[in-house]
Amino acid sequence: MLTNGRIIKGTVSEAEKEFLVGQRIGVMRFPKDRVAGAFNSLREAYEFQVQQLPARDCEERMKLARWCLNEKLHAEAKEQLEKVLELSSNHSQARAMLFTMEQAATIAVQRQRDPEVKQTGAERPVENYPGALDSAVIQKAQRGLNIMGMPVIFDLPTPLAIKRTQEFINYVNPLLQAYCVKCHDGSYDGPFQLVPTKNRADRTQDALRVNLDATLRLIDQENLSKSELLTTTLRPHGNGPRKRSIFPGSNDKAYQILSVWVQSLRSSNDIKDAARSVGRTGPENGETFAVGRDRIGNENPETDPPAISSGGRRPPLAGTPSARRIPPPSPFVPPAA
Repeated sequence: MLTNGRIIKGTVSEAEKEFLVGQRIGVMRFPKDRVAGAFNSLREAYEFQVQQLPARDCEERMKLARWCLNEKLHAEAKEQLEKVLELSSNHSQARAMLFTMEQAATIAVQRQRDPEVKQTGAERPVENYPGALDSAVIQKAQRGLNIMGMPVIFDLPTPLAIKRTQEFINYVNPLLQAYCVKCHDGSYDGPFQLVPTKNRADRTQDALRVNLDATLRLIDQENLSKSELLTTTLRPHGNGPRKRSIFPGSNDKAYQILSVWVQSLRSSNDIKDAARSVGRTGPENGETFAVGRDRIGNENPETDPPAISSGGRRPPLAGTPSARRIPPPSPFVPPAA
């Protein structure tokens, strides 16, 4: 468990200055000053936090109750909410959370009694994804199939995908760490979850690849400028009472970095198709611009005098001196020696 309450599951080992958590896709490293403790179960992590609670601090107990709900420890969350009400019987937020939990428990009991009873409103479908393969099996398959582990970004050719991945690591991922990871970490209830990479030890290949894949899921390949990564950052954001956009507008320098990188994901085929369509596009009436026109301006070919190139002369404009009044240039006479 990290100091911010985030739970990292895996096989834990301890080094001199860091903890290592072995997972199916690799090893995650965390400095010891970011780790609250290593536990065998969520219940142990909960009991550890209970011991750290101030005796009569309602807000700290509310934080622990929310942590319990995020980790699906409903009985423990109820326990903390009831203690908050013991300390402050008028705590409206704790009372509202308890009421919501009791409603959910009642509905669950009714469903067990009568499977035909369904809760009204939208329900998120539960997808049964297959379990992850052991990393050794994956590595053996990569060697056998000669898969080099190169990054894949839509249908970009491999050299361009590698370049865009490096740009993501250098420019985009630091922005996501600064603006997004505080809320969109592993405890976020949604698909856009990022791995914090605050220091060099955290910036492993696996962590950066996870962040790249999560970001690509917010890209609309058919309409890059309408990608969720760009549009949501300009709209009021968050769950608090005072929502605000992440970026103040499209002229924000950080937003422009995201926008330029997203636009660079356009495939070469899209660029070629756009060029072909421009080449095929012409005026709707079939007229070609400025073809067969030897005059400038809105001139009438029936009333205009002949052009100078045909030997004719135009009359002087009104208000201008006559050509006969303009004296000829004087001959040049060299000064006397």
